[in-house]
Amino acid sequence: MSDLQELLENHQIKKTVTWTEEGEEHSREITLQEPDARASTQIIGKMAGANNTIYFGDAMGLILDNNVIVNPKITFNQLNHDLSKEDAQKSVELTNADGRKVTLYMKFPDYRTAFNILMFSQKTDGSIDITGMLDLLFDGILVDGNGRKLDWDWLDDHKKGYGLTNEVISEALEFITDVLSKDGVLAMLLEAFQLSAKQISRVR
Repeated sequence: MSDLQELLENHQIKKTVTWTEEGEEHSREITLQEPDARASTQIIGKMAGANNTIYFGDAMGLILDNNVIVNPKITFNQLNHDLSKEDAQKSVELTNADGRKVTLYMKFPDYRTAFNILMFSQKTDGSIDITGMLDLLFDGILVDGNGRKLDWDWLDDHKKGYGLTNEVISEALEFITDVLSKDGVLAMLLEAFQLSAKQISRVR
């Protein structure tokens, strides 16, 4: 049996994914396994959860749990374990509304939480929950120089983050997106998600 025949009989497909990392283009071949209808509906369902919330991390978790990505085999536990200390933290210098230079420190929470945060503010009804997004960022990503969690008071402090709300959100989302994109993880999961969506509604 040829490799192609075996792939077709096992409802598997090979894809080449591309991504950009530190300004350089990368690509790799992956093997995907088509999920069954029940798993597919669960995965898609997480993208339209309660209160119009998109639970992106939970959807990605179901993709991994159902082995939609056959090769390379990845899990959230493995990704969390393998993330280097250097990549798991970042600091940037910003200028607040009073012209003061301040340093924003960020730490990566874990892959599932980061995926959930990435899509949290965009609601399925088209609305945007900026307050909820910042609640999540304060709870898991934004810290001071000693690693202690920041809170809303930091954004009101004229000696700290005053007037930096939008920049803080932008920097935090860029940080977690960069980590999620490392080694093609985000690109692979998006390909797997598209395959799950096609299982439910195929274009003929």
